[in-house]
Amino acid sequence: MTSTCEHRALSGIVLVAICLALVIALATLSPAESVTYMRIDRTVLEKRVQIVPSTLQDRLRILRAQFRNAGCPDVLWQPVPNAELPNLICTLPGSEPGIIVVAARFDYKSHGDEERVEWATMELLPLLAESLNSAPHRCTLVFAAFTGHDHNFSGSTFYLKSLTEDHLKNLRGMVFLDHLGRASPAYAYPFDHSPSRMAEVGKGFGFQPDARDLDVLVKNISPAAQTLKLSRPPEINNIAATDSRIFAEAGVVAINFHSVAYTTLSRFDGTGVRVLRTELDPAVYTDTYNLLCAYVLLVDKALPKAGHPN
Repeated sequence: MTSTCEHRALSGIVLVAICLALVIALATLSPAESVTYMRIDRTVLEKRVQIVPSTLQDRLRILRAQFRNAGCPDVLWQPVPNAELPNLICTLPGSEPGIIVVAARFDYKSHGDEERVEWATMELLPLLAESLNSAPHRCTLVFAAFTGHDHNFSGSTFYLKSLTEDHLKNLRGMVFLDHLGRASPAYAYPFDHSPSRMAEVGKGFGFQPDARDLDVLVKNISPAAQTLKLSRPPEINNIAATDSRIFAEAGVVAINFHSVAYTTLSRFDGTGVRVLRTELDPAVYTDTYNLLCAYVLLVDKALPKAGHPN
């Protein structure tokens, strides 16, 4: 016979196994939406961003290996004229026509806290690829590390020019990641686009949004945050130019996710005070990673089919 102690031990093992399974494969539910993805534990995230590559070549080598380890069937090394680094692109094929590009800057040359934040932002690309690889998604997900930031965004420009006409028509949206993990993320349009302006831009890639679909990229920020019980990222303006502008100019709806270099603390009298925040915050970084996983999957679900009006 099995003793009571043995029963308790077995029950404990089962509970541990269940907890581990929930860490590995998380299904987050809300009344309106459901998304499922492989959730990477915070301790693993912290280890991934702890050591910052010392050279550009180390950065290239590490990121390329991480894309492969994430399960990308093909990692594209795309040399860009007059750029020190190539574009590095991981593609996860979808079940339907349509492409969502998630990108970050590859050729940053910062130091100190900012360098660590920029590396952590870059690390989100293979982390997202690893988490979403086995998740059901309609669109092809492209995770792109773009070079040429200081040369009129030559990396993203070259990438778009290299696409076939069919691929260009299938571009459904672009999400740019910028300086994430130091404070809670916010979002911004390229060129300070309003939703109505984004609707006009949307006409350029095969469908004309109506009042219900003015801006799929912005409309799914709240559901993603609610799914994870996080605060909704606010809109900000006047951020530095990013590669999202190149995509917007090509007729692709685009959005930036950016964390500002300060946080606002509340005084006892209810007023707020801004405090400089330049260091990477592991808790904020973990929340941002999870938010982006849910967000990309919700956008994938919400985007109209290629060539369809709604």
